[in-house]
Amino acid sequence: MEANLSRRSLGRWLAGLVVFKSLPCPAAAAAPADPAPIPLAESSDPVASVFLQAMMEERGVAIYYHGGSTPGALRVVRPQGLFRFRPGGRIYVRGLCELRGDTRTFRLDRARLA
Repeated sequence: MEANLSRRSLGRWLAGLVVFKSLPCPAAAAAPADPAPIPLAESSDPVASVFLQAMMEERGVAIYYHGGSTPGALRVVRPQGLFRFRPGGRIYVRGLCELRGDTRTFRLDRARLA
């Protein structure tokens, strides 16, 4: 079966593709922007309490982190801030990871105190 397309019909087909591609995607329009982090000043979570105390004392916290590229690795993190993205959501800590020598963000439900 051979398709015989004229130049005109091929042009119309290509123009339809261009129009279709330029139409807005309803899923992309409905997606909310990333929420701003909510700083955490106190918590009943025992791991978060240790990080808050370490942040006030400007010291590191040794943890086993079960995530990232080396799951279960011992890391020492010097916390710079604790936050959530929504009220009642997961707690994150941002700080200097001595293993990587760089500032990283860790989910506290994946961290175990060493």
